[in-house]
Amino acid sequence: MCGLEKQSTNLPEPAGPTDDTITYSVTERGQRALAARLHLDAERSARRRAWARALRQQGRRCGTVYSRFKHDRFVPELRLCGAWLEAVGFDLGQVFEVGVEERKLVIRAV
Repeated sequence: MCGLEKQSTNLPEPAGPTDDTITYSVTERGQRALAARLHLDAERSARRRAWARALRQQGRRCGTVYSRFKHDRFVPELRLCGAWLEAVGFDLGQVFEVGVEERKLVIRAV
């Protein structure tokens, strides 16, 4: 074999976790920061839910602008769904048009 022979080594087996669980330890400062962040997120979510509820009572809706990767860049995306669309005249398969008037999107069933 041209001088290449299999050599045995006496290296120990690598030590590590025996299952797929990963454990993290967080410092006390990190725990306080995380708790504060979760509290702020909970407060923000509660305010948004209250705002959305108030809008629904007025016959309006709110949403989030999402992103979609298209043509090598991210572009904004709006999603609308729900029985309320049917209630205001948008049936399944119906064509609609979108226009902009005074910084507002106007969606009309055609």
